[in-house]
Amino acid sequence: MRPDDGSDPAPHYPTASDGLGRPTALHPYRDVVGVWLRDPLGPDDLAQLQSLCGGKLGHRIRKPRFRRDDRPDLEYAQRLTLRQPTAAALEYLGKRNDVLLVYSELALDRIYDSRDDQQAALQFVIEHSLIRDRRGQFMRVCLGPKGLTLYSGQRGSKHLAVTYADKKSKVAKSSVPPLHDERRTQGPQAHRRKGISTLADLLRLDEQQFWNQHQHYYRVHDVEGLGRAYLNYLDRQENPTSLARRKAKLKRIGNTVINIDKRMGHQLIRTLGSFRPAQITLSKAAKKAGTPIQRMLGYWSIHAAHSIQNLYDRLNHIIPLDRFISRISVDANSEMRCSIRGPDLKPPRASGRATPRRMS
Repeated sequence: MRPDDGSDPAPHYPTASDGLGRPTALHPYRDVVGVWLRDPLGPDDLAQLQSLCGGKLGHRIRKPRFRRDDRPDLEYAQRLTLRQPTAAALEYLGKRNDVLLVYSELALDRIYDSRDDQQAALQFVIEHSLIRDRRGQFMRVCLGPKGLTLYSGQRGSKHLAVTYADKKSKVAKSSVPPLHDERRTQGPQAHRRKGISTLADLLRLDEQQFWNQHQHYYRVHDVEGLGRAYLNYLDRQENPTSLARRKAKLKRIGNTVINIDKRMGHQLIRTLGSFRPAQITLSKAAKKAGTPIQRMLGYWSIHAAHSIQNLYDRLNHIIPLDRFISRISVDANSEMRCSIRGPDLKPPRASGRATPRRMS
C-alpha cells in the first residue's frame, strides 16, 4: 500500500536559498567586554581607554560578589565595561597583570537590502537555530514596540544566544536594521570552557571560526522515523518487553491510507516545537504603552513558528533526536568566508539539501 499523506501536509522547512537569504555584508565584532581590575585606573587612563572604544566606557569602584578570603590582597576593586572595544583597547589593558575577564558579547551583524529579506532571515533563525547541552534552558521571546528579541535561555545564563532585528548596527551603516546575533558569556569558568581565559585569547580569537562553531541550523529530515520512535517509546511504557517496531504503521480510512508514524512526527513538531505563553514576555516599553500582546509586532510570527530548539529541549531526553535531524548548510553561517556576499556560482539543487553557495 502506498500511503497518501495529503490530508497531513509536512511543515515548510526553509533551506539555504530561502532561509538566511542573501545578506550583502557580514560584520563580526566584539560588542561588550567586562573585566575586573585590582588596581583601579585613574582619570587619565580612563580617558585614554574611552578613546579606544566605539561605545561608552563603564567604570565603577566597588567590591565584587566573589571574594578571596585566603588572599585579601588579591581582591578586585574596579569593574570596567568596554563597549565596542578596538584591538588597541584590549592591548592597552592586556599589558596589566591584574585583569580578570568575566563577561563578553561577541556579535555578528548581517546586512540586508530589504526589510522583507531581513524578516525572512529572522524567522529562519527562530525556527531552525539549535544549541545543544543547555541544562534545562528554554527559549524566551521578548516583544517590544519595534520587534522581538529571541533569547536561547534565561537572562544572566552563563552562555546565552541573543537575536534581534529592530536596532541600527553599531559598526556599519545601512538603511535596513541588521539581523543581529550575539553570544554572551558570563563568568571566568564559562570563558575558560570556550578557550577564552584572558584578553590576549580574545584578541587572538578567529571570529569566523567562532561563528562557524557556535551557530548552527537544523531541520527534521526523518519525520516518519521521529513519530515511530515516539510511538515505540509509548509502547515500552505500557509493556517494557515489547520490541521496537521498524516498519511504518499504516491505517486505511475509506479510500485513504494514512501513515500513522508520519502523522505523529508532524504532530510532535507542531505541538512541542511551538512557543508556549510562558516563553513570551513583553518589554518594559511595551508594558508601559499598554498594547495587547496579540497586537505586538512579531507576536503572530512567534505564535505560528515551529522551533527545532523547542522540540529538542522537550523531547531529546526521551528520544535522542540526532538520528532524525540534519544540519542546514547556509553560507551566511557555516560557509562564512568574508564580509561581502558575491553572486551564486551554482544554483541550488531542485530537491534535497541545497547546494552551498560560495562567498567571494
